[in-house]
Amino acid sequence: NLRLGVVGHGTGWQGLAHNDIADAGGNYAIMQNSAGVTLLNAAGGQYMDFRIGNSGRARLTAAGDMGVGVTAPSAKLHVGAHYAATVL
Repeated sequence: NLRLGVVGHGTGWQGLAHNDIADAGGNYAIMQNSAGVTLLNAAGGQYMDFRIGNSGRARLTAAGDMGVGVTAPSAKLHVGAHYAATVL
């Protein structure tokens, strides 16, 4: 169920998406245009995990909170179990 090529973002962009959601308004995983601009993406309401050895190291939530070493960040930048930062 993989779509490679045009994934519903407009002309000039090629990408990779799950075939079941590729046409649902920007639901691609990775995309690049001919100028080299590269986009990473998750479907609306979903998070993005950054993994090493299939173990989660960081998470970007749909709300825009980034957690490093935590799976449920509660601030714009949440690092480890004891430190959190909020932009004032």
